[in-house]
Amino acid sequence: IPPARRPHACWMDSQDNIWVFGGQGNYVNYGYFNDLWKYDISTGMWTWMSGDSIAHAITSQMVGVYGTQCVADIANIPPSRFEHRARWIDKCDNLWFFGGETSVSPGQMLYNDLWRYSTRDNNWKWVSGANIPNTTAVWGTKGVFNPANIPPPMEGANPYITSDALWLLGGADWRTYGSPFNPFQYFTMALWKYIPDTVTADFTWTGGTCSAVTFIDQSDPNCGDIQYWQWNFGDPGSGVNNTSTLQNPSHTFSSSGTYNVTLTIASCFDIVDFIIKQVTVSAGTLTLGMSSTDAICGSNNGSVTVNVT
Repeated sequence: IPPARRPHACWMDSQDNIWVFGGQGNYVNYGYFNDLWKYDISTGMWTWMSGDSIAHAITSQMVGVYGTQCVADIANIPPSRFEHRARWIDKCDNLWFFGGETSVSPGQMLYNDLWRYSTRDNNWKWVSGANIPNTTAVWGTKGVFNPANIPPPMEGANPYITSDALWLLGGADWRTYGSPFNPFQYFTMALWKYIPDTVTADFTWTGGTCSAVTFIDQSDPNCGDIQYWQWNFGDPGSGVNNTSTLQNPSHTFSSSGTYNVTLTIASCFDIVDFIIKQVTVSAGTLTLGMSSTDAICGSNNGSVTVNVT
């Protein structure tokens, strides 16, 4: 069972599992957590999924493992924090959160990092923002998207989600004057929109002789994830086998010829991309070989061997 804590991030996935990350411990476990827990409603059991098993003390900097931006890794883990109320869940049951605070003597540390946790692969991905606290925002031009824009470090922002974007509104924005450990607090009503990366469909294949072809997905999720794969082999003669939802399917074509094969993919925010490639299937060649032995009168009738390849 998780230790007691206050303002943490929580989610409910499509299977009605409850997820809890981080928070500030009570007087027994005083400090800040970076642990991730899953509660299975059907069994009534908790599972510790990621992070440290102890609360980190407030007298030392909370160190996480950011890894490489946009690269998921089982070793990645966000720094301990609380008040990271801006959290979302996408159509792949990925868990997202932004920002939060850690109080480190003699002041506060606020984050503007954006994280994604894959419930399917059990790994964290640092998606956006700085990998150190108390950094400067890049506001850009109001209403104009720019990959360089980044919200200020903040806590307690209000989250919203649409089919193609993550939104956050308000929160406590800390802007420093002089020492970063003596910040002057602002409460903001700024509205920010994060547009997830698009996905790029691509594939290659092996085979093509005697109709059997193995397809290999080479799509690029960029800084996102792929929700599904839909294949159409352009071979109506194969009936119900003309389509597949596997990532790397095999298909036996109904006859030799050239086929337009389509791969359609979607991100976890329903951003769709597709690609069409021509695949030529040949019937192969038939080789007939024959060997014989002579008959010997009275003892051996001889033999004929036919080899087909």
